[in-house]
Amino acid sequence: MAKIPFPEPEYSARKQQPGRNDPCPCGSGKKYKQCCMSKDSQHSSSELLWRRLGETSDKLANQLLNFFMERLDSEALMDAWSDYLTLRAGRDFDPDDPEIQCFMPWMFYNWSMQFTDGNPETDEIDEKDTPSTIAEYFLAANRRRLTEMEKRFIQLSVSTNFSFYEVVDCQPGKGFTLRDLLLSTEVYVYERAASTDAQPGDVIFAKVVRYDDVATINGCGTVLIPPRHKPLIIDLREAMREGREHTPLDGEDLQDWEFDIRDLYHDIFDYLTNPPQIHNTDGDLIVWHELIFALKTTPEAAFAALKPLALDIPEEELLEEAEYDPDGSMFYIDFPWLKKERKQASEDDYTTLGEITIEGKEIYVTVNSEKRAKKIRKEIEKRLGKQVAFLEMEVKTIDEIMTDAPDEPSGTIPPEAYTPEMNAAIDQMMARHWESWPDEKVPVLGNITPRQAAKTKAGREKLAAILDDMEFRERKNPLPGMSQLKHILKIREELGV
Repeated sequence: MAKIPFPEPEYSARKQQPGRNDPCPCGSGKKYKQCCMSKDSQHSSSELLWRRLGETSDKLANQLLNFFMERLDSEALMDAWSDYLTLRAGRDFDPDDPEIQCFMPWMFYNWSMQFTDGNPETDEIDEKDTPSTIAEYFLAANRRRLTEMEKRFIQLSVSTNFSFYEVVDCQPGKGFTLRDLLLSTEVYVYERAASTDAQPGDVIFAKVVRYDDVATINGCGTVLIPPRHKPLIIDLREAMREGREHTPLDGEDLQDWEFDIRDLYHDIFDYLTNPPQIHNTDGDLIVWHELIFALKTTPEAAFAALKPLALDIPEEELLEEAEYDPDGSMFYIDFPWLKKERKQASEDDYTTLGEITIEGKEIYVTVNSEKRAKKIRKEIEKRLGKQVAFLEMEVKTIDEIMTDAPDEPSGTIPPEAYTPEMNAAIDQMMARHWESWPDEKVPVLGNITPRQAAKTKAGREKLAAILDDMEFRERKNPLPGMSQLKHILKIREELGV
């Protein structure tokens, strides 16, 4: 039997309850018994149960892995991985893949499979309860040796499916209130690790197991889903509700739609971890190229040869960007490389292919694709001939540009350059944008306008998610003179969101 390249399960760190005379965890400096012990006592039984469930989950993960490895080979593991990824190609199993923490609970408790060599021996099994998951086979084979909590935890985990949960309220390091976006139910979950990174509005893909009055996560995706992706989840929910608008969805619906739910998660995961490649107007992959040429003639002569690349822009307008030496000779000029989209095009039908800069004895050209880089080099060498020599070309992808960018946004204008007059002009421009936005078609809303979307409950929910995301990003990276918060609040009031 082939060895399965599977990692040992990692045990979660369970925070111990402080002793009566220990320093209070709240940081007050007092003893625990003199500070928060009485307040925490009402939660102690629930937290005790949560810790016991965590220990049970960790223990079962180890036992289920051993059970799997003793009876199945690597081919079964590959089948499970393929099914987990909803049959996507191009992503081989890797024991170090971060999605293992979500895959393992799904494989143990939700993956339907059959043992090829016959069912394992069982202590007892009800005829009506034919095993279909690894956990159910394990339960049937070990029923007499398992505690009541272990048996019940297995049964609850098998009957619970993954769903999308929005973080409603968060207590970092302790837990959070989650709202199931598909079932429209809320639950408080004790969870120390995930609650540290999450914030209200984020969405997680998880299996939330409810044991009496305690809910715990038994499997969670590795990406926090921003609010802007919620409309996709709402669309799935509306598809699940089709034909039964007045009947709430339940756990059976999650089971019936299990593949579609998981497939949507992987769509979002792929987008967040491998954003789609961006192409220019020619359909070429955007990769920034800067070409440098040595100039063997004057900047005036080079400009005269290259200015036709700016098409119909008047020469006097191009010369407005020029700089001159004290003797009056041109030293610097910058102008665009343009093309017309079609014959008889108007001024608005130009496409900027690149930027040409002549500076002293060098020419710099910036374009956004390999194809354009080859074309402009050919054009310059054709127009200037022996008066120019190609020196080098620097190539950068968008990811490399973002990596090299400073942490704080600077733009082309430093923050201290924003004057009251400039701020007023920018504010007027943003006001015009937001004034027209409610009546512009938005693709994520199904190519309808925000005003049209606001007429339905699902549409308002999508709008709220979009505006939440805009507001979050605005608060996280504010730019001087460009605050959109007041415009977002005005839109919320206008559309009733």
